[in-house]
Amino acid sequence: MKVIGDKDRKRILPVIFNDNYITLMPGEQRTITMQMNNADTRGEKPAVEMEGLNLK
Repeated sequence: MKVIGDKDRKRILPVIFNDNYITLMPGEQRTITMQMNNADTRGEKPAVEMEGLNLK
């Protein structure tokens, strides 16, 4: 997972995730929390981008 700006699509750093590598079985859900400083967003609205296997 990574946080990017919704307009410029550049990565917003630093971001602290409570977990950044998870495995889920079909039907399972997990809530991930993240913390960042508003100043680090550079005025962009944060968007979360995820990569992984078998994502729909």
